[in-house]
Amino acid sequence: EDSRRRCTGELICPAQAVGRFRHFVSRGALDIEGLGAENIDTFFNAGLIRTAADIFTLKDRRPAVTRALAERREEQARQREAASGKTRKNVRSVEDRNYEGLDKLFAAIDSRREPELDRFIFALGIRHIGETTAAVLARTFSTIEELIRVGKETAAAEDPHTVFPSVNGIGDTVIDALRDFFGNERNDDVLDKLLEQVKPKPYV
Repeated sequence: EDSRRRCTGELICPAQAVGRFRHFVSRGALDIEGLGAENIDTFFNAGLIRTAADIFTLKDRRPAVTRALAERREEQARQREAASGKTRKNVRSVEDRNYEGLDKLFAAIDSRREPELDRFIFALGIRHIGETTAAVLARTFSTIEELIRVGKETAAAEDPHTVFPSVNGIGDTVIDALRDFFGNERNDDVLDKLLEQVKPKPYV
C-alpha cells in the first residue's frame, strides 16, 4: 500500500518532473538531440513543459520557446557581467533575439514521434525497468497497447500472477512496479496525451 503512494510511480510527480523529462529525452530513451538538461530546465521553468506530451508541441509555441531561451541567455550574460565587472555594449532586447537552432531542435523532436517500443517503455521511467527489462517487455507484448492492457488488468487483479504471464527475467519487483504505474489513474491521462503525439513501433 505504501508503494502506491510513492511519488515515483507518477508521470506527473512535481518533485521529480525535471528528472523525468531529462530521462525521457536521454540517449537510452528517446535520444532527442539538442534537448539536453539545460533546455529541459529552461522550458520547465518557463511553464512550457508539464508532461512529456508538451515536448512534442513546443514548435507550435515558437515565440514562447524563443523568449524562454532569450531570457536564460540574458540571465547568463548578466551573471558573467557581474563576475567580470565589465559592462556590456549593444545589449539586445529579449524581443530582438532569434535562435536559428530552433528548427533543428524541432526537427529532432519530430524525428522521435515513432520510437522503438523498448526505447519508449524505458523512456517512461517506470521504477525498476531499465533498458534490458524494457527490451524484454517489448519482446513479450509486441505493442504498447498490449502492454497497457495487461498492465491495467494486472493492477486491478488481487493476484497479479493470474494475469501477468510468466516471463523469464521479469520477477515480482518489476510486476509490482508495473502495477503501481498502470494502477495510477493520473498516469492514464498523461500517457493518453503522450500517445496522441507519439506512436511507438510494434516490436518485430
